[in-house]
Amino acid sequence: MVRPRPHLGRVCSAVGADNSEAVAGGSPGGPAATLPGFGPLLRQLREARGLSQSALAGRAGFDRSYINRLEAGERGTPAPAATEALAQALDLGDAEADRFYAAAGLLPRSLLALGPADPTLLLLAQRLTDPRLSVAARAALRATVETMVRCWANPVNPVSLGSPPGPVGPVDPVTPTQERS
Repeated sequence: MVRPRPHLGRVCSAVGADNSEAVAGGSPGGPAATLPGFGPLLRQLREARGLSQSALAGRAGFDRSYINRLEAGERGTPAPAATEALAQALDLGDAEADRFYAAAGLLPRSLLALGPADPTLLLLAQRLTDPRLSVAARAALRATVETMVRCWANPVNPVSLGSPPGPVGPVDPVTPTQERS
């Protein structure tokens, strides 16, 4: 589903001059992503890979009955180490692993890798949860971040936004004495 992009020119004026504008409709965290329960997601990912419960259990080092009970919702979500073992056994990509971890009630892998004190993530979280921001300003901030991230999605050939020729995105630093192989 394509969401309409708010006009970015109004971002800075979205908070009233007296900083009293209330957040309308819901939490300041924004729209909640609907995640399937852990069991249904595990089954969906397993079946998408053509694995039986026994095959997944063998790959992850668990008993088949454990996989069966997880999928049926008869067991709570697994511990972080078990979640990681299942993610590896399913050979999940980054986005799938993040979704899988979130369904298990854990921080996504990508956030775990950065750590809870990452200054950029903290700053963004603080802005997105600022009660002074209107819903429209919060949506504009999200749209801006999504646009920037898409531009950096391919670090080998990033999208140019009208900048001068030369590297636009992350580059592999090479000192003059190093040679690229």
